[in-house]
Amino acid sequence: MSAKTKAQLLAEIEALQKHLSELQAVETEPLQRNGVSKEQASAVGERVKELSCLYGISKLVETPSISLMEILQRSVNLLPPAWQYPQITCARIMLHSQEYKTGNFHETKWKLASEIKVGGKDAGSVEVFYIEGRPEEYEGSFLKEERALIDAVAERLGRIVQRVRSQEKVKHLNLVLRSIRDVNQLIIREKNWDVLIQKVRHVDRNTRVFHCLGYVVRRAWQIHR
Repeated sequence: MSAKTKAQLLAEIEALQKHLSELQAVETEPLQRNGVSKEQASAVGERVKELSCLYGISKLVETPSISLMEILQRSVNLLPPAWQYPQITCARIMLHSQEYKTGNFHETKWKLASEIKVGGKDAGSVEVFYIEGRPEEYEGSFLKEERALIDAVAERLGRIVQRVRSQEKVKHLNLVLRSIRDVNQLIIREKNWDVLIQKVRHVDRNTRVFHCLGYVVRRAWQIHR
């Protein structure tokens, strides 16, 4: 399942939902007469669920002020409904030492997993389990499409993690630059060393840039006296 933008996913979901409605509308007539089978309708329905899962994960990133932890927890809750047997499906997302699990989670032997890579390095995994056994399919009890889906979810989460961390680094850098600017202004204006150091600590409480640079601050302050 190739990577798609949210707009592409939404367009595909809408097209499939329309097709599914058309298939369901003719189920009341003889199937042979319409050339439609329940298997066809079921396959389209499964495809809608898979794309809705990916679209839902992509949309999470747009939620204002959402944290990476919230994105991962909400993502794991989107997984079971996308599988063939959602009523017996549980899931877990691992990112480094952190776990994000569905409420009904427990490990079983009926497992499908895919690695999460961030910046080309292994960072965790996406795991889906069936609580009960089901007939053999493409990979254990799982469909070929479900293998493609979990790989797509893992790939998308890896990109989301990288994006969020990059945004956090930029935000921190901006805070550091602001602290440097504000402290520089204080050094120029403040004549009392004790008052200056208290103000510097207040400015620096989030970035901690100057907490171990007291000597440098003092020298800069002395130069401007």
